[in-house]
Amino acid sequence: MKNIKMKQELRGLTIDQLYEQEQYIAKELLSLKLQVRTTHIKDYSRFAKFRKIIACIKTIVREKQLAR
Repeated sequence: MKNIKMKQELRGLTIDQLYEQEQYIAKELLSLKLQVRTTHIKDYSRFAKFRKIIACIKTIVREKQLAR
């Protein structure tokens, strides 16, 4: 259910806003990678979540570009 709501919210954004979201998530993913190397983290599933969100954003951006 959360994924459906997230995708609906992402589809309501403009392409520029989607790019901003993608950059923010990519920074969070990089930060998480650095945390793994320096400290111990408990929730490794965040890697997959961030990668899925980035893929979803890229898909929606491409759909919007083709719809023009």
